[in-house]
Amino acid sequence: MATLWMIEDNPEFAESFSEYLGNYGFEVEVFSEIDALLNRLASADQPDIVILDRLIGAEDMLTRILDVRLHYHGAVVMLTGSTPEMTDRVVGLELGSDDFLLKTTPPREIIAHLRAVMRRAAPAGSQSAAAADVCATQSANCWHLDGKVFDVVGPEGERLGLTSMQFRLLSLLATHTGEIVSRDDLQHLITGRTIDPLSRNLDVLISQLRQKLHKLNDPNCQVRAIRGSGYVFSGFPT
Repeated sequence: MATLWMIEDNPEFAESFSEYLGNYGFEVEVFSEIDALLNRLASADQPDIVILDRLIGAEDMLTRILDVRLHYHGAVVMLTGSTPEMTDRVVGLELGSDDFLLKTTPPREIIAHLRAVMRRAAPAGSQSAAAADVCATQSANCWHLDGKVFDVVGPEGERLGLTSMQFRLLSLLATHTGEIVSRDDLQHLITGRTIDPLSRNLDVLISQLRQKLHKLNDPNCQVRAIRGSGYVFSGFPT
């Protein structure tokens, strides 16, 4: 059974939605305040997926995604009662959300989205198994992908602070270090389907990833665009 933690301040919606999720194999725990959720994320076993209601009282949960990401590296889904603007979706993705869903979406479709997000998250550990020690044969003290914490970890245990989607993206690139990975393959990792020419999701994620890798202060560690082909990861510094 998949564990799902949700922040929702409407008791009636929380009860009916939790019951529906339970019928499809989700064990749901509901929080009415963001601080309560953050405290649990910091002190307990973590769930398979977290859902954030867009508005809790007068507070926009977009502004709290980074707080969630300080404690949690799994999948985060935003749930909103009104159609979000494109800029909201982009900002949510940049801050670390993995999906954006409307409360008015048919419940069965929401279940499908949640399962898709979880499927995309599931291969991360297996992908990272091949990539986690990309430089291990060269040095035991180097930056590497760690599938246990879903992040890039340094020789002293420091982390880059990747989101789950950034981690999955880098995992795929790292397993093919020095090789071109097509945009279609990367887009499929993100959405489960081939690339949409109007979507900026992949471009946003690549930009995010480059900013995180910049923290390593190594000009040779980068994700380069190969025009008309895709992207190539040069490898971690040793």
